[in-house]
Amino acid sequence: NNIGNLVSRSLKFMNKQWPEGIEFETLSTFFQTPFYTEFEKSLVDVKNSLEQFEFRKALELIMKLGTVANLSFSDAAPWALVKTDESAAKRVIAQAALSVYALGVILSPFLPELAKKMIQLFPLELQSETLQAQIYQTGLTGLKDKLQGMKVLKLLADPEILVPKLDSKKVSEREVVIVTGK
Repeated sequence: NNIGNLVSRSLKFMNKQWPEGIEFETLSTFFQTPFYTEFEKSLVDVKNSLEQFEFRKALELIMKLGTVANLSFSDAAPWALVKTDESAAKRVIAQAALSVYALGVILSPFLPELAKKMIQLFPLELQSETLQAQIYQTGLTGLKDKLQGMKVLKLLADPEILVPKLDSKKVSEREVVIVTGK
């Protein structure tokens, strides 16, 4: 679960290192990254897939973005970077946090409860359904404008586990019921 992993590790780290939030100047660097460019392209592809009723393809594109975001976060290793270059670590966390928010928005038609848990970690200004619809229609420009008006991005809470691990014993018990009918 790449997206759940990204949410948990990046946002907990953000709250621990920068409990007062991250300023817009740092957040704005996200909009100059290769991930942002890839995200915008994928968002168009997701939208086109949805319009063609290719729901599986759209969800696969979103999951791929989650994998890319999680790998980017892991490869940058902000927990080590913060010891030598705090501003670089903060940029990594800003990218991860905005990726989590954007992933939550585009996951909402597929996994509304999971997406809601992700989006509710962010300030009320970012929970606007109007903003979320705008992101789906025109990309992340509206998010950039909203963040600029906020000046600082401070999370409302630490993330909780989004998707609990499966209990292998319960899975085995259900397999027996399915196979045997008992």
